[in-house]
Amino acid sequence: VTPMYLPSGGITNLTRYRGQIVLLNLWATWCAPCRAELPHLEQLQKDFAADGLVILALATDDAAPESLVHFLQNLGIRSLSPLSDPAGRAASAFGTTDGLPWSFIIDRQGRLRGYMPGAANWNGAEAHRLLKYYLAQP
Repeated sequence: VTPMYLPSGGITNLTRYRGQIVLLNLWATWCAPCRAELPHLEQLQKDFAADGLVILALATDDAAPESLVHFLQNLGIRSLSPLSDPAGRAASAFGTTDGLPWSFIIDRQGRLRGYMPGAANWNGAEAHRLLKYYLAQP
């Protein structure tokens, strides 16, 4: 189980989110497509949080967890709480060694159900239908 570091200094992992639908997004502060995608993820969180969607924004670069909060705030992003994986364990575990961002949908049982390499428009109709499908699953 890959540890993810919280801005507060704590540690979490994906098992904590069992029973929920998770959109795990791997990104980095140096990644221009990631910066373009992060506002979409913030809006998605606002739109679907009440439905039980959890968005985990996992930074894969070596920025300090607290500096990630400031980085997002400078982009105008306030509702995403960044996680950090400076050792790149999550990218290794998911086999995403070629470029960023990568997004993964994880079901309520903790199973990987799908992935998207590259930046996505998570606020489009197709993305919303996909997420609603998974959120409707027991």
